[in-house]
Amino acid sequence: MTENKMQNWRAVGITKDNTQHLLFVAPSYELIKKQYETAFYEILTDDEQIAIKDIQLERWQGLADKGKWMKQGSLHLPELIQK
Repeated sequence: MTENKMQNWRAVGITKDNTQHLLFVAPSYELIKKQYETAFYEILTDDEQIAIKDIQLERWQGLADKGKWMKQGSLHLPELIQK
């Protein structure tokens, strides 16, 4: 079964060496905005957080089995927490 209008969004952290770290996936942009910073702190290690240079907002374009992630912009990079 395929969906004609799949609208999934994700936040992906990009490091200085272009490694990608999936931070959060949600059905709407609003949920991404509310949750990606929490995911940044919970999922990434301190070293990974330091290496992130950009957080890309991406939207799935196409059918569920025939599409690709398209960059929609960048999200605010959270401040690093000193521990």
